[in-house]
Order: sequence, then C-alpha cells, then structure tokens
Amino acid sequence: MCPHSTMKRKQGFMDKDLYCKIINEASTIGINYINLHNFGEPLLDKDFAWRVIYAKQRGIKKVTTNTNAQTMDEKISRQLIGAGLDELFISLDGAGEKIYKKLRVGLDL
Repeated sequence: MCPHSTMKRKQGFMDKDLYCKIINEASTIGINYINLHNFGEPLLDKDFAWRVIYAKQRGIKKVTTNTNAQTMDEKISRQLIGAGLDELFISLDGAGEKIYKKLRVGLDL
C-alpha cells in the first residue's frame, strides 16, 4: 500500500522547526484547514498530538488526518481529542481478511 521501497526521499517525520515555519506561514496567509497526512502513518509520530495543538494555537480552525488505526489505542485517542483534532479518517482497505492482508501487508484486520 505504501511506496516505501520506491521512495527517493529520506523517510521519517518532518522536523519540528520546518513544521512550525509552515504552520506559521499558513496561518499568516489565512489558511484555516490542514490535513496532517501525506505518505506514511501519522500516528507513528510521537509528536503528532503536539503538531495538532500547535496548528490549533496558531489559528488553524480545522485540523484532520488519515490513519490505518493500527496503533490506535485509548491513550492515543485521548491525546487526539485533547489536542483538538477535528476529524479522523480511518482507512479500511478491504472488508474481508484475505483482501485486507493483501493490501495492508503485516497489519491485523
């Protein structure tokens, strides 16, 4: 599902300073909605709740993300709610175990 093996860029999470710069600039020009997701699983980022809080504090009105929910537990759920995450989209890529395992290699339906 993820193109890890074909990616040319360094894998990892965005540097906090760069993130702050982008959010600050977005806020300055009136951006009011961001989706904190592109490639990879956002909830693997130990600073994800902080990123939501930072964006909300800078005036971003709507902050969302997409996840496969494999790391979702009560602690992470409470952190996301407390941080002010507005929407959480959960990807369910196959209703049956066979298709799901084909699409989400190594994950548990």
